Amino acid sequence: STDIRTRLEYYRDLGRGFDLKVQLEHDFQLEDSITTRVPQPGQLLAPLSSKENLDRNLGDYTEYDIGFGKTLGNWRIGAAWHRYEKDHDAYHSRIGTNTSILEANTDVFINQWQATLSWSGLDAWKSGKVPIPMVVQLNIQDTYRAKNFPDLSDVSLQLTGFF
Repeated sequence: STDIRTRLEYYRDLGRGFDLKVQLEHDFQLEDSITTRVPQPGQLLAPLSSKENLDRNLGDYTEYDIGFGKTLGNWRIGAAWHRYEKDHDAYHSRIGTNTSILEANTDVFINQWQATLSWSGLDAWKSGKVPIPMVVQLNIQDTYRAKNFPDLSDVSLQLTGFF
């Protein structure tokens, strides 16, 4: 689909090494047309003969993030709340075919918490202790409430090098 994405970000240094970041993003998913098989209630798989051209309007979505952080020298610890909301998808058949199966369970919301620990190696690079300037970041993310979304927990380690 073709989308129009809008995003607002606000960052505030709260002093004494504390910071606040607020982010709001909204995506307008524009209507389009697709050719697809259209399953009917009770069908496990849609037969090839059910293929038709449909008007489609994927649901718009909005993401919210609010995060606080604390910097201590080259270290930073942060915590954030993340919410994602997506409207249901809508399909329209020009010949009147029932498209409810394609629309079912396409609305989504997710509530997650996130924690981050990072180390900036820029000072270490300047003093010759590491060969390249880098940032090392450990991220932990957990879904604590959701609809039509898997209950997931992520742990990731990100290494960013600058050349």
